[in-house]
Amino acid sequence: MKQFFHTLKLLAVSIFLATSATSCNDSEDEPKDPKWDIVGTWKTDSYDAGEDWDCYVFREDGTGIGVEHVNNLFGNADYWEFTYVYDPSGKTITMTCRDEDKYTYETEVFTITNINDYYLSFKDENNDNYDLAKCDYPLLTYHSECSGLTEDWLGDIVTHSCSSQANNYVVDIYPYYLWHNGYQSVTVTAIPQVDSWYSDVSVNISNTFPRKMTISVDKNTSTTSKKYYCLDIKLSTDNSEFTGLFFLHQEAATSSSGSSSGSSSSGGSSSGSSSSTEAQWGKVKVNIVAYSGYSGDSYVNWVDGQTDTVDYVYYPSTGKYYIYGGIFCSNNSANGGKGIRYEAKKGYNSIRIDGGADYYYIGTRRINYTWEVYMRATIP
Repeated sequence: MKQFFHTLKLLAVSIFLATSATSCNDSEDEPKDPKWDIVGTWKTDSYDAGEDWDCYVFREDGTGIGVEHVNNLFGNADYWEFTYVYDPSGKTITMTCRDEDKYTYETEVFTITNINDYYLSFKDENNDNYDLAKCDYPLLTYHSECSGLTEDWLGDIVTHSCSSQANNYVVDIYPYYLWHNGYQSVTVTAIPQVDSWYSDVSVNISNTFPRKMTISVDKNTSTTSKKYYCLDIKLSTDNSEFTGLFFLHQEAATSSSGSSSGSSSSGGSSSGSSSSTEAQWGKVKVNIVAYSGYSGDSYVNWVDGQTDTVDYVYYPSTGKYYIYGGIFCSNNSANGGKGIRYEAKKGYNSIRIDGGADYYYIGTRRINYTWEVYMRATIP
């Protein structure tokens, strides 16, 4: 799988805290060199384009914020608050935060291995290292929680699915402003992408925190095709912005064809005889249909519209049909070259045989999308 995130090289800035300098002059016993001050916003210093960032915000008042997956586009940020005590002479940071049960507190001591105006490195009690670079601008991120939608993970990408019926779905969006000096309210907007996606979807943002994103979808009347939607989730303040992605696919309507596949009156099929208990094999021509969130996906464009002839089998003892994925499925060498075996039914079938995630660029912006390949067959 390709990775999804590009590397940002943060610019270094000098820290001049006038109030800190004044307080240091009042106490000759505890001189404080500003270059050892950890007050600031720090993020993971990594050149790995696929690595999620961590962020630590140290405020002057001894409070802070920790966030994992800051640059995750799919609303997967993990946020917590803490208090801390910084000991520059002992080179330690003692952090205290609430445990997951919200009633007890955990305290952990981190040992600083390097600190200056630009970089901060420390290790925890398990000797795990944290290498951070100082930010010169606020970071924005968010966490989302869905109601009424099913989550599906494709590697690091999360997608959501809904039924074919028209409906409204509510997604709670928790936007976070990560900065050590002051706070700005975060504006959240959601914009449907229209390039190769269905546009018959409306989005409304309400409430303050969490923001309520209501997605309204029309009924999918097709019995063969899913509908795919992609929303840009935009977070912005006066001095920072961030764009995430929300994927939604709507199931096809339920087809009435093949509903009587178990009926003994269907007769004329070579595989329909109930008097035999032996497996009954056959071959059937299939059509390949592929969908993609990017119109320039060369593989999807090539495979869409292809045809193949695949094997199927019927077991009279169980009344079950199975069909094999053939050369276009995700593992076409399985089952002696027949491909992966899928459960099917007598009559029309539309079966997902491949899919995944990829990305493309618009300028320097990386756009993530999903793709799927379906096999359509009618078993006699």
